[in-house]
Amino acid sequence: MRAEPHDSRITPSPGIACRASIVAMLLWSLLETRWDLLYPMGKLHVAIIVFVKLVIAGIALAALCGSFAALAACAFCCVVSIVVTGATLPELYTLSRTFFYLSLVEVVVKTMAAVSISFYCAEDHAARDVEQGGWQMR
Repeated sequence: MRAEPHDSRITPSPGIACRASIVAMLLWSLLETRWDLLYPMGKLHVAIIVFVKLVIAGIALAALCGSFAALAACAFCCVVSIVVTGATLPELYTLSRTFFYLSLVEVVVKTMAAVSISFYCAEDHAARDVEQGGWQMR
């Protein structure tokens, strides 16, 4: 039995803008590993960084395949990272301009990913609601 495209059990893969922003976020996360490991505090610190990068890569790859749970997790991770990194930006500006600009790029890339995922998910649910007639104006 072949499922129809509007079947609620099937999640189509994200659009090109959403995929591009997730790939950009993943690439930036992997690229910044160099600076994360610049001043390692020991084996545990390195292990934590590697573990987190693997988790982020797994979530991003699952999100690229269209997993709604992975898309939600990716957006959540991006928003948490934006808040945490954004709160440290003023302090970073006075301490190190290089790390300030690197963190600013991170905030922009993750904001782009979170917004594109949000638009994709909202568009997907809105289209399904309209097709199913789940809401009507009074």
